[in-house]
This record gives sequence, C-alpha cells and structure tokens, in this order.
Amino acid sequence: MIGEEPRWLPLGGGLKQLTPKKHRYPHLYSGTHRIFFFLKGEEMAGLMSKKLSTSCVLGNFNQKRKQRYYVMVDMPNGRKKKFGFIDSGGKNLFDPNNRIGSKQAYMFENDGTSECKVYVAVTAR
Repeated sequence: MIGEEPRWLPLGGGLKQLTPKKHRYPHLYSGTHRIFFFLKGEEMAGLMSKKLSTSCVLGNFNQKRKQRYYVMVDMPNGRKKKFGFIDSGGKNLFDPNNRIGSKQAYMFENDGTSECKVYVAVTAR
C-alpha cells in the first residue's frame, strides 16, 4: 500500500513523495602550479625550437591543459611573462610523435594558436 512505503509520508492531509535532494559531489581543486625555473628573459631567444614550434602550431606537440604548470620569466623590459611548462617526464604533454627528449624542459608561449613558440632548455635531470 502506498501509505506504508517508507518514502511516502502523509503531509498536510495528502500524500507527497519525499525525494532526496540532488547529491553534490565534492569539487576538487584543479588549479595551476607554478614551477620555479632558472631562465632569464635574455636567454629565451636562443632556446626557441623551430621544429617544435611548428609542431605546436600544427597541434602535434602541445600542452593537454594550457599552463597547468607554468614558469614566470623576468623579461628584458622588466616585466614578468608566464610560460606553460613541461619537464622531461612529459606530464600534461600531448606528443603523438614522441618528440620529447630526456633531460629537457619545454616552455610554451601562445600554445593553441598559430603563433605558438616552444623553448627548450637542457636540465640536470
């Protein structure tokens, strides 16, 4: 019988169904992480890779999530500039042609655009 089921309660002289409120799942923080790196703005021009920059423009060497990891570089004009960062572990990297090298770090500028530039720095590990 309807009145005997536990989800039905007589309220205000009639029968109304009580339904639980929509469950709210916990919101997990998925922000960005700043990486402290040793580069100076003056060194960036000599580190640009034309081949990887072309691959970035074509969508074959990109960050999976733009600037999930990033570095702040002091530029020659006195301002700081934010670059996407990927180390040799390849975390957050979309690289179907397996172009990643060992002991290298990659900085991305304008990733996802036709003006994407990739800078490569050699690291100790």
